[in-house]
Parts: sequence; C-alpha cells; structure tokens
Amino acid sequence: MNAARKRARVKPKKGLALKLPALQEDVHLEQVVLNATINEQNLIERQTAKVELVGTDASGVVHTLQLTVDVRLSDLAVTTPERVDLTGKQVEKVTREEMRSHWAKGGWRH
Repeated sequence: MNAARKRARVKPKKGLALKLPALQEDVHLEQVVLNATINEQNLIERQTAKVELVGTDASGVVHTLQLTVDVRLSDLAVTTPERVDLTGKQVEKVTREEMRSHWAKGGWRH
C-alpha cells in the first residue's frame, strides 16, 4: 500500500453526521465482497456488500473508503411476466436451431 494513503476508520454513532473526504481524482472501485444468507428454499434472505473506493482529494491525499451495505430483499420469487405489444413493430422470427447455432459460434454479435 502507498504510504500516503490515509485510512479513516470511522464508526458513526446515531445522530452524528459523517464527513467523508471529497474524492476528486483517480477515483476507482478497488474491491467488492458480497456475502449472502441462503435459506432452505435456496432463496437469498440477506445480502451484504463490502465496497472499497480509493481516490485522491483536492490536496492530493489518497483516501480509501470502506463501505458496508446491507441489502434488504423483498418479493422474491414473485416475478410477473409482462406481455410486450409488438403491434406495428418489425419482428423477425428465429427458430430454436438458429439460436443454438448463433450461440455455439460465440453469440449474436459475431
């Protein structure tokens, strides 16, 4: 790690405002770590992400920001398909064999 890199280990308390450094240059996503809890029905119950951003502020100091995000999921396994109205649209029918041959060759863009 760069010696100029400044790590702020801030544990905010309820009711206190958190002041983060204003990253202005060389801002990039260094790392994302996802963790999930999966239930007996093989569905994700809870998901957390640890995100690490690195960047330089206006004074040239390099900062590493580590964020933990708690992802709350709802309405799992309840996707409702919608019909697309193709009236008046140009449609090209593709057979299953045409699809297989295109994907076998690396996809539709090749």
